[in-house]
Amino acid sequence: MERETISNYADEPIPLAKACACCKEIKPIEAFCRYQQGRYGRNPRCRDCVAAKGKARRIRVKLAAFEAYGGPVCAECGKTGSEHLCIDPIEKERSQTSPRLYARLKREGWPEGYRVLCFNCRYLKVMPTVRSQNPDQKRYRAQRAAVLEAYGAQCAGCGEEDERLLCVGQVEGARKYRRGGSAGYRWLRDNDFPAGFVVLCRNCIGKSKRDK
Repeated sequence: MERETISNYADEPIPLAKACACCKEIKPIEAFCRYQQGRYGRNPRCRDCVAAKGKARRIRVKLAAFEAYGGPVCAECGKTGSEHLCIDPIEKERSQTSPRLYARLKREGWPEGYRVLCFNCRYLKVMPTVRSQNPDQKRYRAQRAAVLEAYGAQCAGCGEEDERLLCVGQVEGARKYRRGGSAGYRWLRDNDFPAGFVVLCRNCIGKSKRDK
């Protein structure tokens, strides 16, 4: 039997809704990605199911990477929990961790030269060891210290108190605020440290991003 293509349905009117081949729910036609070989020129699976399948695949590859490089535990501090961990190249000081890295390592058969680190330990590794002493940096550090002190000076998620690992994040559900760096700390100070913000460490920030 020949595979169906869009030409097989050229005479059929495009419906306003169709059933997803995965979740079986009837959804508007706009909820399906365009796919030339699919019926009505749409993917048989809805966007939500396609996204969920892709996320599950990325998680499987990431967990396989952790197992290949010693298990889901930080090589420096012993932190466990895959939501706090990433793969880090041993030789390079700075690198990007992303699903593409995990996929590439899998294709290459898990080559040597990588290890598992938590986000806190990885940040301490890539953080510059010598900071600039110019006046702008001094003002920035003073603003940052004042903001961290105003919001508790420790991570609201795990209690981490190492000032190097802390930064300010927004409470879930609060109005989106996109300023960062010195401009963000200055805004918080000038507005009397408004509610809706908390102090988080790198591990808890990484976990919150992956929970969304």
